[in-house]
Amino acid sequence: MKKLLTTLVLSALLTGWAYAANDTMAGQGMQNGMMMGPMSNEQMQDMHKQMGNMQSMMTDIKAEKDPKKRSQMLMQHMAAMQHGMQMMMGSTGGDQSQHQGMNGMDMGQRMNMMEQRMSIMQMMMEQMMEHDEQMQHHDQ
Repeated sequence: MKKLLTTLVLSALLTGWAYAANDTMAGQGMQNGMMMGPMSNEQMQDMHKQMGNMQSMMTDIKAEKDPKKRSQMLMQHMAAMQHGMQMMMGSTGGDQSQHQGMNGMDMGQRMNMMEQRMSIMQMMMEQMMEHDEQMQHHDQ
């Protein structure tokens, strides 16, 4: 089950990247699609802060001995992961100018942005896998 979930999430994320790259190269931004345009420095900082919060939550979950409190903490962690995905995928909004922002970037800037986004996606996947592992421990 864990491998299936991981495979499905990775496939969805990578498919979104492929479509985003295709649209960007054609000079079109994804308006209501899976991935938003480039993140501003503020958005990137917010995302890194969110990742730090989730990692801290997971550390606390692993240390918690009370099953009821641990279950509640796992639910809070799941909500934090969902919020992080919304931040990353742009479902929290963003204006059209962000979607057109890549047109003015050189290839190095685009690659840097993509590397940052891939790093965040990797951290999100690690959080999902740790969450799943803790849920399995919780069920036993």
